[in-house]
Amino acid sequence: MSVRATSWVLVLAAACLSACATGPDVDGVWHAEAPAVGANNGLLFSKMQPKTPLGVELVVGSYGPDVAGLMRYYRTGLFDLARSPLPQRAECECAFLHSAKVDSTGRVTFLLNACVPGTSEAAPLALRGELNLLDDGRLVGTVTVDAPDQPNATVQLSFVRVATTATSDPVILDCQHPATLADGNTASGL
Repeated sequence: MSVRATSWVLVLAAACLSACATGPDVDGVWHAEAPAVGANNGLLFSKMQPKTPLGVELVVGSYGPDVAGLMRYYRTGLFDLARSPLPQRAECECAFLHSAKVDSTGRVTFLLNACVPGTSEAAPLALRGELNLLDDGRLVGTVTVDAPDQPNATVQLSFVRVATTATSDPVILDCQHPATLADGNTASGL
């Protein structure tokens, strides 16, 4: 291959790589604690223990400006007791991110349409999220009910990255969706 042809191949490869890298790296597994229900949290909380912070896990993979992933909920902020959509608990376990994007500033936006612990445990609820990657490496922002009649149903979350998606077990993307009420919470895993 000539020097000129090699140069064009390198330029094309660099252009392709830069086209996919639209902004800061937001890929990974992120953890946040939803505070106890109250003024700072009208959305995500534990009905069983409303004063106990709920653990929220965000798994993100970005592909250029598009983002794929899910939000998973834990019974406490310790991330050791995952919620289960299966009988006998039939809890709200997780929800897939929809219409998710990341921009060149590290702003991540997404929609959820699934159950929400504390607000809508057994039925889907439309939510929108907006998180910003800060200079200190945290993803900080809000998750809000996407309905004008519920303006106070929101929670502020501050996520810290605990792992990269590349080094994580693929089981982190398992979000169960029971087919019938007899099988568990059908609003989970949407």
